Amino acid sequence: PPQPWASPEQVAKTLQLWQSLQTELPKLSSNAVQVVAEQSAHYIQIDAPQLVVAAIDEVVRAARTKSRLNERALGPSRPAQ
Repeated sequence: PPQPWASPEQVAKTLQLWQSLQTELPKLSSNAVQVVAEQSAHYIQIDAPQLVVAAIDEVVRAARTKSRLNERALGPSRPAQ
């Protein structure tokens, strides 16, 4: 939606920066994947609860077994680079 405080160009530039920074986050960990809930808005727990449950299950499994996250268990995801 249009933002009254910013021009369309400013909004596009801000979104591009935000997406770039989000891509950097998983690189801060040696065991991370980035999952993008493309069919979700702000409230992922409401819009994609199955994805939230799958992510929690996978983190718990990896922690208990001291293994790497299995990105396939999370559906479409983007591995940290």
